[in-house]
Amino acid sequence: MNKQIKSVSVIGDSLLKGIIYNENKKVYNIVEDSCVNLLQKESEFDINNFTLCGLNIENLNKYFNLVLNKTNDEIIILEIGTDSFEQDLSTNGVKTLYTKDKFNKILKKIIKKTKKEKKNLILTTIPYISNNKYYQFIMDKKGLRNQTSVLDINNFIDEVNNIIKRLSQKNNILFIDLNKGINSFNEELYSIDGKHLSLKGHNVLKDIFIDSFNKSSIYSI
Repeated sequence: MNKQIKSVSVIGDSLLKGIIYNENKKVYNIVEDSCVNLLQKESEFDINNFTLCGLNIENLNKYFNLVLNKTNDEIIILEIGTDSFEQDLSTNGVKTLYTKDKFNKILKKIIKKTKKEKKNLILTTIPYISNNKYYQFIMDKKGLRNQTSVLDINNFIDEVNNIIKRLSQKNNILFIDLNKGINSFNEELYSIDGKHLSLKGHNVLKDIFIDSFNKSSIYSI
């Protein structure tokens, strides 16, 4: 790992919190070997985990301010999760909770705040969902019948991830593409709900972060 990095704050949603669906008990649990905990064990820096279940671009702006006031860490890793979609009862499908323009506007504000506080920001892609697992899980729980809408979620995620990548390049921010290792076609990396990761998925995600840090010289002094 980059020895210049001493401490890191992580802001993300339930994915980086380590939430996984327990199929036997039919409940969500926090796993001990989550991506962030594994990263803590294998890295040479301290990690403060400020993840929050349900965190999306709608509530991120205010929460990001709270974390900035709390943390003295040199680096902030920001993962915006997939909790930006809800079932549309009128169509029995899925709808997004924000527009791409709104996402772009809020993320630009966050980048500006981070620079003002002289923090180093790392941005990640929004992870894909596993189309088949997610559809089956939602269908069983809520009676969802429109799989086309579920497939459209990853298309929307792609468009938003392009915004994240563009703003990262423009502002010289380290950009980590989680979807290079966590893709919607490898179902064994996902929990049964198709949205959160399996234990194997958390291991892969940890390796993605470590590999990205090792290849980056952005934060070298």
